[in-house]
Amino acid sequence: MSDISFSIKIVDDDGRGMSNIEVSVFDDAFLGTSYQSEYTDSDGWAFFSFYAVSGSFKGKVYVDGYEVGISNFYDGDTGSYSI
Repeated sequence: MSDISFSIKIVDDDGRGMSNIEVSVFDDAFLGTSYQSEYTDSDGWAFFSFYAVSGSFKGKVYVDGYEVGISNFYDGDTGSYSI
């Protein structure tokens, strides 16, 4: 059991980071439900931190309210989604 941090980048069709995009992550782990929502910075990054029983975060990722997939993040991981 530990705290983990990970980041998600939102990019446009040309691979440029998009600012002020809402990114939400939802984890329904066995110890309860965790939800966080952040807005991307000027480079397109949103940063998250969770207490993870299993040492990783596995859950759904939403961009501006639309589900874009299920991801598994470990401490220090990064991911990106194109919209």
